[in-house]
Amino acid sequence: MTSTSTSSRAAPIYRLPQKQPPLAKKGHLHGQQPDGLCVIVSQAALRQLDAHSQSDTERELGGVLLGQAYRHGTRLFVEVQAILAADNDNHGPIHFTFSADSWPALQKAQAEHYPQLDIVGWFHTHPDLGVFYSSDDIVVHSAAFTLPWHVGLVLDPVRHEGCFFGWQNGELAALPGFYELLDEQPESVVGWQVAISHYASETGIYDAMPPPVARPRSPRAKLTSQQWGEGWLDHYGPWPAVGGSLLLLSFFLFMALWLGNLSRQVGALQQAVTVLAYETDNAAACPDPKLRLLVPVTNGRIPSGPVSFIGTASHPDAHSYRLEGRLHGGSDWQLVRQWRRDVSLGNLGRWDTSGFPAGLYEVRLIAVDNNNVRLAHTSLCQIVIEIGP
Repeated sequence: MTSTSTSSRAAPIYRLPQKQPPLAKKGHLHGQQPDGLCVIVSQAALRQLDAHSQSDTERELGGVLLGQAYRHGTRLFVEVQAILAADNDNHGPIHFTFSADSWPALQKAQAEHYPQLDIVGWFHTHPDLGVFYSSDDIVVHSAAFTLPWHVGLVLDPVRHEGCFFGWQNGELAALPGFYELLDEQPESVVGWQVAISHYASETGIYDAMPPPVARPRSPRAKLTSQQWGEGWLDHYGPWPAVGGSLLLLSFFLFMALWLGNLSRQVGALQQAVTVLAYETDNAAACPDPKLRLLVPVTNGRIPSGPVSFIGTASHPDAHSYRLEGRLHGGSDWQLVRQWRRDVSLGNLGRWDTSGFPAGLYEVRLIAVDNNNVRLAHTSLCQIVIEIGP
């Protein structure tokens, strides 16, 4: 069984088994004591991570983390016991994502070699770029790793830094530390230190391509699925001091090369997210990939406040699109946002639920004609979310 199966995804935390974490005599803390989700990594998994990350320091590498999630009292733990590397060509010096072929291959390898373990997260490297979650990383994590115990690990094999990211009170945040399970030897095998090197734009959104020589502007920041959106290209550092026609020529050459690479990366990301989206219940709630909400995940619980919706709205017959919400079972839909431009993958709107009573709410994405009537031949995209205090 994998953690991406429907039954596992739907299982709430209280259905996880109770287990005593093996930390009393065999746990070594790296970084700071975590106050929420606690990550424990075996030395075998750490050796695998180190060997794979050091195998190519020119390009980003990645794969999935395998292990088990459980509870101890009211505390949530995830043990990472092994990894599987993703074998695909969709990576480069500054990007990694799962391809349409690599994801099924990883699931097959997990079932064959580690049937007793679940997919509990993913990892990728940032060679000499520092440790951060880019906008692409947020999309992948939000689309495919939605359970409360799903984590992501970013390693910089050149600077010898690393950091786990996970869900904290409905937000995607950097975790302050993790435990190494001293199960093979009493000395640590970790060759990197926990470091949070964020490259944040003025809006708080992480950039897809941070400047390779910049240092972090803030010691700690949080990512939320609500914050992902319109700011992929906010900040790339100052231009070098060159003069006249050389500057102009450099600018056009840079833009031609960079935009071409960005177009290929975004296309690959959209393909990968489309594949990963089929692993979530949102694919059943939104069967048409041209009208699909990816975040939040249907039947998920989120705190009261501003909620952003990430997805796709690109139907060829649509005059415009409407994002609407209402109390579950209610009769009146409240307009969240209406717009005309297609969105192939991005932020579709924000709904401020501050002051709303706790409970279940329905959200739908529809394509409408020029009379503001829903297109009759389109599939309904409608999810249910629980708003909590």
